[in-house]
Amino acid sequence: MSAKMAASRVRRNAERFSAVEDIKMDGLLFSRSVLQKELGFRPDQIDYLFAFPGGKVFEVIFPTFALFEQCLKRFKERNDSAPLKVFSINALTQPQKRWVNVSMFNEYVQRADIITWLNQFCIVSHGARVREAHGVKTGYFKALVSLKRDRATEELRHIPSAIRLGGATGTVFYVGQPRRCRKCNLEGHLAKDCTAPFCTKCRNTGHEVEDCVAEKTCNLCGSNEHEFKNCPSSYTFKIKATRLEQPFTPHQSRGRSREDVEEEGEELIRLGLCGKTGLIAEAL
Repeated sequence: MSAKMAASRVRRNAERFSAVEDIKMDGLLFSRSVLQKELGFRPDQIDYLFAFPGGKVFEVIFPTFALFEQCLKRFKERNDSAPLKVFSINALTQPQKRWVNVSMFNEYVQRADIITWLNQFCIVSHGARVREAHGVKTGYFKALVSLKRDRATEELRHIPSAIRLGGATGTVFYVGQPRRCRKCNLEGHLAKDCTAPFCTKCRNTGHEVEDCVAEKTCNLCGSNEHEFKNCPSSYTFKIKATRLEQPFTPHQSRGRSREDVEEEGEELIRLGLCGKTGLIAEAL
């Protein structure tokens, strides 16, 4: 299989190393000198190594997204060393797209507010509540998102593993998510083992709530000019701002409940399509 054929397929956790100087090496030498010695990977951390004819192009497939990210990070940190500086690296996997799962066991949490919260950290393509086989809501929400990259380091910016909207709290999970403490949001330990002082007012580490001098911030949009209950980006605020000009009737809903029609309209609010005629009227 040629390098061109391999690149034409959808790849998972795949990176290509290409020699930028006139050197040749076989797969075993590349594995030992580049992957193991310079980048610090063990053979059991590598799923596939493709050495293409000519000894100048190598493709590495890792079993997990975390190892894939580590390879990119280590290469950028160490590419001034002799074996690495003769190679360029290209990620064949586009890791930004993710299905994100949010669990919030509170019936008052709105889908539109979860999307607004997620948009602080990523770009949401679409999202929906998860229902069981009979159509009953489960408290789970699923969204397709694009993770953002840090402009300075080019590393992916990950979504916090804990979500808080007003007094409601929940958890966030997706494939490739770093294992982080839900209390301080740092890697290396879990919340039950966290010893860092944490302020429940500003949601930052380093001090307790009684020593906090910060104004309360909105945990929906991140602004320090208002709290969640007064957030202009919240679902409730937008509903109030777009009241119906005419009362809701069963005839208008075509047999659907007010809740079902309003839920359809949340997507219109997110897209900025809800106008003066009101949420439900636009949803019909």
